[in-house]
Amino acid sequence: MNKNKTLWGLVLMISFVLLLAACAPEREGAEEAANDDNGSDESQGNEESGQTDKPEELVVWINDEDIAQDVSAQMFDKYTEETGIEVKFERVALPDQVQELSLAGPTGDGPDLFFQPQDSLGNIVAQGLAMPIEYTDEEKAAFTDVAMDAFTYDGEIYGGSSSD
Repeated sequence: MNKNKTLWGLVLMISFVLLLAACAPEREGAEEAANDDNGSDESQGNEESGQTDKPEELVVWINDEDIAQDVSAQMFDKYTEETGIEVKFERVALPDQVQELSLAGPTGDGPDLFFQPQDSLGNIVAQGLAMPIEYTDEEKAAFTDVAMDAFTYDGEIYGGSSSD
């Protein structure tokens, strides 16, 4: 039973990270490329040709525990293989993440993704440290209503369950 629960937790965590990866903010290097001095607008050309710019790397803060690192490494390796986007995870103790995020986020030095329990959501949103996620109906169906409710604040969804 515990093994089955762990497997489902891993599947849901992978789904969660894949969904959030699409919401990652533009990195400083991509911003400079879009504003280069020769006047060309690469991002517009890519949009017109149907291609979208994607980041070269995503930064993810994980809990500072060996099990979190082990599960995350497997998940991120698979994501990199499927997308070509490197995932760099940094171990930050769960109790310290919100404080560190409040310092690093506004300067652009925060992670693209981070893991926090749902009871931290109100504080994180009130500080402006998280952006809502738009799920399709199909993506929402992968989660229970209880899980989706846990990460909904003022009618907006800010995360997803890594286990059910």
